Amino acid sequence: MKRLTTLITAAAVVVGPMAVAATATAAPDDARKPAAYTVTAKVNIQEMDLGEGVVKVRGKVTPRAAGKRVFLEQRGAGLRKWTVTGRATIKRNGTYLFTDEPSAYGTHQYRVVKLRSNGVRRGTSPVVAVRVYEWQKLAQRPKGAFENIAVSSTALVGGVPYAFSFQPFTRGAASYVEYPLKGLCTDLRTTYSMHDSAAVGSSSRITLALDGVTTVDQTLVKGQVVPSTTDLTGALTLRYDLFSNADPASYPAVLVPEVRCTR
Repeated sequence: MKRLTTLITAAAVVVGPMAVAATATAAPDDARKPAAYTVTAKVNIQEMDLGEGVVKVRGKVTPRAAGKRVFLEQRGAGLRKWTVTGRATIKRNGTYLFTDEPSAYGTHQYRVVKLRSNGVRRGTSPVVAVRVYEWQKLAQRPKGAFENIAVSSTALVGGVPYAFSFQPFTRGAASYVEYPLKGLCTDLRTTYSMHDSAAVGSSSRITLALDGVTTVDQTLVKGQVVPSTTDLTGALTLRYDLFSNADPASYPAVLVPEVRCTR
């Protein structure tokens, strides 16, 4: 009887460690399974003009989930809600590609989402952004302080009418206008000239200041046409001053000024 008891006890001692070993061997399999998908994302451009390019968002999903779907989400800068704007299938090598043609100017933010599958939790890429610019007529943007100036008038130069141009109401009097840019614009394009009603031999002057610093100081005579471009990067405020004479009558004009802005 003692011999039988001894054998049973010994068997129990042997079986115990084997069970522990089996449990310990299974643990690494669970530990190796990723808790969530990792999704990368990058864009092909950082800025573009509205209607003049395509945004491409590409990246990779790990662990690979070939044939599964990923979703492109988008929102405007400063907004909290994300909207699904695209769906794509993950390729065999784990990569994906989205294309987007922005329909509005401003900063567009993108992220890519892989939903939970195969026991792996949902994964979301870092946010990537593209600034979309639009050329806008300066006259149609909100203006600040102004005096004796028409900013949505039609100037006649060389017999050609130019709408949304700047010119003084009363010649010989101070004439200016300010526009807040808030650092949202990069470029200005326009033409400086004299209205056809200006007297022969008369002259005028136009100055452009950014944040109080003069960047353009243009003297004009009748018949002169001066195309101009100005870098607005970082500028908070733009100001035009138009200097005219009552006799001989001069009539300076800023023809259809346009600015390239994100908002």
